[in-house]
Amino acid sequence: MGRILTALVLAGLVLAADTFARTTCTLTGRITDAETGRPLEGGCVFIRDTYLGGSADHDGRYILNGIAPGTYSLTVSMLGYETLSGIRVTFSEGEIVERDFALHRTVLVGEEVTVTATRGSSLIMDVPTSVDVIDTRILERENPQNLAEVLDNVQGVFIKDYGGIGGTKTISLRGSSAEQVLVLIDGQRLNNPQTGQVDFSALSMEGIERIEVV
Repeated sequence: MGRILTALVLAGLVLAADTFARTTCTLTGRITDAETGRPLEGGCVFIRDTYLGGSADHDGRYILNGIAPGTYSLTVSMLGYETLSGIRVTFSEGEIVERDFALHRTVLVGEEVTVTATRGSSLIMDVPTSVDVIDTRILERENPQNLAEVLDNVQGVFIKDYGGIGGTKTISLRGSSAEQVLVLIDGQRLNNPQTGQVDFSALSMEGIERIEVV
């Protein structure tokens, strides 16, 4: 009886999976440089108000599966390029939609300023860019176990989970790779000297009062 029951359950799961695959939609295409036409590896496509998003491979190709039918707003971003937002796309049941995006480079022009609230004065670029601030009130309300849980709610941040208990979690920021994200705590660099990455699942929230994502 156990074997028959298992077979019936498996058959039901296969049927449900097949039905799901036929009703959900797919978004695919390429992300390229608008001037040169070269593929932008690491360019990100996000569907607003959902958890769906992905990044382009070395050919600039991306693919997002499991999209429910409906009309959505897309955001396309890449470090060093202007962000495209508010792109409306409508999906019919089971439809595969192809959309290519060409991004224009952005030039960040700023002036040097002196930061004196450190052990020694240092120079930074005062660039016109957005800053997401997570303060003590938010941290106390959310009560996250590690920094990965906090950053998962910040727009433009993509968490890559390598899986398993205690598995590594890295982040990419607005289309950058994990190696391009500089992480500082009280001015001290945390990036691994060999890989350039930071395992956010291993970073405790103890003593953290404020987080800034630039």
